[in-house]
Amino acid sequence: MKSYNGIYIFVQLYQGILKQAMKPKSIKSYLVSTMSLMLLLSGLSCVTSSCTQEKVKEEYVPFTKQHLEFKTEPTFKGSAPQPFDNRVPAGAIPVVYQSEKQDMKGWLFTPVVKEGKRPAVLYAHSGFALDKYDAEAVRPLVDAGYVVFLPSWRAENGNPGHYEQCCGEVVDAVNALNWLSNRPEVDSSEIYGAGNGVGATIIWLLAEMSPKMKKVAAFGPNPSMLRTKKTYSEPPFNLQIPMELKVRSPGEYFRDLKCPLMLLYVSGDNEDEAYMAQAKEIYDEVRADVKKPVEFTELVGADHKTRTDSAMTRMVTFFSSQ
Repeated sequence: MKSYNGIYIFVQLYQGILKQAMKPKSIKSYLVSTMSLMLLLSGLSCVTSSCTQEKVKEEYVPFTKQHLEFKTEPTFKGSAPQPFDNRVPAGAIPVVYQSEKQDMKGWLFTPVVKEGKRPAVLYAHSGFALDKYDAEAVRPLVDAGYVVFLPSWRAENGNPGHYEQCCGEVVDAVNALNWLSNRPEVDSSEIYGAGNGVGATIIWLLAEMSPKMKKVAAFGPNPSMLRTKKTYSEPPFNLQIPMELKVRSPGEYFRDLKCPLMLLYVSGDNEDEAYMAQAKEIYDEVRADVKKPVEFTELVGADHKTRTDSAMTRMVTFFSSQ
């Protein structure tokens, strides 16, 4: 309101100076009036610019609304860029869940202790296909007593649909979470989310859309494709369209978190350290508006062989803590 009052005052002054400038006076007087008019117009420009900036700042669009209203424009349509092997690993139960009326493959792991309903974890796999390494990665969660569901996404593992890279896959994640919450052996009030790499970005985005998870742990996610234009391999969208990048950037929606979040990155890994620095920078910008706790965890001394086990150990501790 103050900005609009300022504009009104400028208009009144402008009219007065204009009248003075139109009167037949000396050249010196005319030049003074003209200069005053130019300075006034410059000030008016600053006020209107400030008003516009304030308006833009206020127009935050929540992730769910932005994602639902946005339609990605693929630069190509095809399968996810990773070979797959659909042989079911030891201990896994092959299952099918539906997403947008399409059947999607997944693996379900249940703990040895089966009495009563159990807490569960939705695990978003790394890479662009579900494989045996993901089954090995979640073993600590299963051993800790969690039912663990590993879904594959659209265009992966022979599934229908087209590869979208962290866009339509988030819709699949919502449907996978709904499927898991309706399982008879699962306590729907004790569902957690975990992810690694690309899956970490997807599970973080899911935490900003669905309220069904109690906590989420993301290992090595990309906080903002929008700010860096750094995507995963073979992005199927136009990087020159800002909204294509933004809806795939969970750090841009920190304030929409529906549950506590732990972000894990490996200390000494250049990419991980850059991601963590960026995530912290964005979080500091919006900290006052974030309603859920965010924990940044550095994995010190972890190499490529031990990093996943180290992350899983931290996840189990995070999920079990009060």
